[in-house]
Amino acid sequence: MAQRVVETDVGEEGRLVKNQRLLASIHFACGQLATEHGQSTDLQYSRGVVAALGQLAFDHLRQCGQDLEAFARHAKRNTVQADDVKLLVRRNPHLHEHISQLAGSSGANSTKTSKRKKPAGSDSGPAKKKRDQPEPFIV
Repeated sequence: MAQRVVETDVGEEGRLVKNQRLLASIHFACGQLATEHGQSTDLQYSRGVVAALGQLAFDHLRQCGQDLEAFARHAKRNTVQADDVKLLVRRNPHLHEHISQLAGSSGANSTKTSKRKKPAGSDSGPAKKKRDQPEPFIV
């Protein structure tokens, strides 16, 4: 019997490989942290716990990336800036303060924002009335 070969998109396959490598790196880092913490506190972490923590960290970081992209898109920008990161960590006051200090020391000026100029034909002001149309009569 002939086997059917399913062609996959190279971009999708590359993305899957990249995600698997990233997930493996996060799992490895979680394992190292668990071992280090376990040695200092005389605790042992099972492989299942380390795997669950790694998956949780991976999912959270993916969501953070999507949120940062959404914040930049909302501001009509293509790049994520320090303000987007501050918005992401707004519910953690200590982390927000730390990020603000880092942004300030790196010279990132977050107060200056540039708005996109509107094309000449698009006027967002009140609509102009046409002279040949009578005004509506309201009773």
